[in-house]
Amino acid sequence: MSSTPYLDVVLQYVPRPLLHDLAQLVQQRDSYGPLLDSIVRLCSEAPPSDRTSEVEWTNSQVQITGLLRQLNAQQSLGDSVKTKRAREALDDVPPASKKVKLDEIPLVEDDPPIFTLHSISVSTPVRKKADVTVHRFTLRLTSPSNNNENLHPPIPIHSLRLAFLVPTPGKSKPYLTAIIMSATASSADTSVIFGCDATAPVAQATTKYPDDKKIHPKGSSTKQLIHSLFAYFPQGPDGLVDLYEPKADDFTSSSGSQSIDAFIGAKDGHLHFFRWGVLWGERKPCMWFPVDDIRDMSTRSATGRAFSLCIVTQTNKKSTSGELMNDGEDGHMEPEVLETTEFNLIDTKESDAVQAWIASHRGDFSKTITPNTSSSESSSRPISKATPLASLVQLSLDESDPEDQDFALSDSDDGGSESSESSREQESEADAELSESDDVGGSADEDAPLKEPGAVPRMNNAAMQLAIGMVKEAFGVQNSAD
Repeated sequence: MSSTPYLDVVLQYVPRPLLHDLAQLVQQRDSYGPLLDSIVRLCSEAPPSDRTSEVEWTNSQVQITGLLRQLNAQQSLGDSVKTKRAREALDDVPPASKKVKLDEIPLVEDDPPIFTLHSISVSTPVRKKADVTVHRFTLRLTSPSNNNENLHPPIPIHSLRLAFLVPTPGKSKPYLTAIIMSATASSADTSVIFGCDATAPVAQATTKYPDDKKIHPKGSSTKQLIHSLFAYFPQGPDGLVDLYEPKADDFTSSSGSQSIDAFIGAKDGHLHFFRWGVLWGERKPCMWFPVDDIRDMSTRSATGRAFSLCIVTQTNKKSTSGELMNDGEDGHMEPEVLETTEFNLIDTKESDAVQAWIASHRGDFSKTITPNTSSSESSSRPISKATPLASLVQLSLDESDPEDQDFALSDSDDGGSESSESSREQESEADAELSESDDVGGSADEDAPLKEPGAVPRMNNAAMQLAIGMVKEAFGVQNSAD
């Protein structure tokens, strides 16, 4: 048997001008024949040669065949008028719209199918078994029994920018969840979430158009099939930014997984930690916090048995009409709005792993403070990589006067009797409550006064006098003469 069977088949039927050039190339060097045979194998979805690992071969084959299919689909359109009409129709579809008008959906002949993953359990935007099909301009969810029946209006594929493939905790068998959503991931945006067992419990079908349906036997890796689906998504500025998959090098919980259980309000879910951000996913609404949009992350605990994780992000300030407010009246940029998202009831045993992730990524957080337009001297300045946003208690400490260290109430003061004793008791109770609420993380200054045993926040002299004056005024106490 020939050592280059695939190349031999090509040489038998290749057009005559190419045959002459290929024959000369093969005759120049003995290694060119096996090399060309491997290239033909790679492009024809054939098995690899003995010298190539199957995993590496399959990964390369998925990427190459996916891009070739896209290129072939673009060439098959041919009619520039149809292409322009389909693109203009998509440009008019608002990405945050849940419902798409029928007259704005490209016609089937203008939007040919490229790849289908058949009979997959979809949880968002519908809860049904569906065929997930990548078309030239849309992503479509259709009935497995009738591919002409749309279970949801076609989704413009250029609006889907983020893709995640994560293992789902809490399942009896290894389970994978795929999440596809827009870059903003707001509650109004359409996201697609589907999942399947990591190992196919029954035969799984896929279709690469215009080929016939391909059946993958029971026990096949569904991860590779999902990778194949994502390979046919458009790439670049109008396509997927990336396919994010968690890695043990980026984060490992106490149980060995790359996620932790958490709550946001009354909704339970999982936080997945990646090299480039944090995902709250697997169910709608999904939220993606890229590290370059995070201003600060901190953890705090009130009970010692669970803690909360706060993620502060900076978003553009919008007017009531929804338009971005870029410039103020004085020509300066309007300040952006800081938004805090808090996740609760996280087991304390995950604290060390979360703190380690925060510490290793703090240098990648957003480092620009928005200028204060009310001050003519304000300017953008970087935040220290090792210092998070100051808490309210830290701000009060920073504003304290140096003379506060020597400040003490005198026994001879007018308020030094029963009212002073009552005031000091109330302050002691308040200080005790503050000391019980210990911040698990988020304070980079280990030498802060509140870190010392028995330390309590101080109140500066001006604030103390103001408080005393307010109490006297409320109870009608008159100042005695000196």
